[in-house]
Amino acid sequence: MVGGRGRGPPRSDGQADLYPSRAYRRMPSLRTRAA
Repeated sequence: MVGGRGRGPPRSDGQADLYPSRAYRRMPSLRTRAA
């Protein structure tokens, strides 16, 4: 799922998230899976 640039809030790593803020609210688990 790496297609768009960081749209959501910044990750703890300092890199922009690959998932939109919408996916964040629905599945916050993506945060750890994104790595």
